[in-house]
Amino acid sequence: MFDQPVHDGLQSDVYITSDDEEVKNKVMEMLSGISFRVIDGGKLKNNRTIERMTLFEREVSIRYGNYPLVSFRMWGV
Repeated sequence: MFDQPVHDGLQSDVYITSDDEEVKNKVMEMLSGISFRVIDGGKLKNNRTIERMTLFEREVSIRYGNYPLVSFRMWGV
């Protein structure tokens, strides 16, 4: 959730994608102060996967009663 990016001590991840590395790095730098953990999501084409992940996590979180508190989290980063 945008208004609660930290839940049970864990930050939600935000993935930044772009085919222009310089622009992607600049955006990541600009976002470095937000409460979310900003992750380099690679090339712009990865947005198709990220969008599907969002649909999947919503469905699963509703099934297990966690909605709207849902976020994919990359462990070990």
